[in-house]
Amino acid sequence: MDDMNMNIVSMRDNRYDAVLHMVTAADGAVKFYASLSNEARYESVSEAVAKDKKLREVYMGHKHWVMVDNSFKDFNSKIKFVVKSVHKVLNHQGGTQFYKKFLLKKSTQRTMALTTVPINLPDDQHYEESEVTESWINFRTNEGRVVEASVEKKGSN
Repeated sequence: MDDMNMNIVSMRDNRYDAVLHMVTAADGAVKFYASLSNEARYESVSEAVAKDKKLREVYMGHKHWVMVDNSFKDFNSKIKFVVKSVHKVLNHQGGTQFYKKFLLKKSTQRTMALTTVPINLPDDQHYEESEVTESWINFRTNEGRVVEASVEKKGSN
């Protein structure tokens, strides 16, 4: 690593966009670790927990590090959480959940412009008029990877 002018922190932070750490079943769901015959499992429960904790510590400082523990009601719930976490990191909306923004402007029926959403708020209701501009850009990294990002500008008056 010294020859390449690298260290563990820079490798961890620059090599991976995200790290999802699925905690071993040996830590919190022992009955599933011990009861299922799996050729890939060659450690005892205590050895698996110790290795899992070491691995967890290596990646823990990553800015998109997510630990997926064994507190879920079942394995399918755990997998759904992982999928949702991946979508969040990728800034994708998945399944039936989505996020939308609406720009509303208070107006009376008489002065309503074409761009105004007709909502009737009480006169004493506080509201704020804002303009939002979102620009999407694609750029190529030094490694040749294309990254998509958005910049949002908000303002009023």
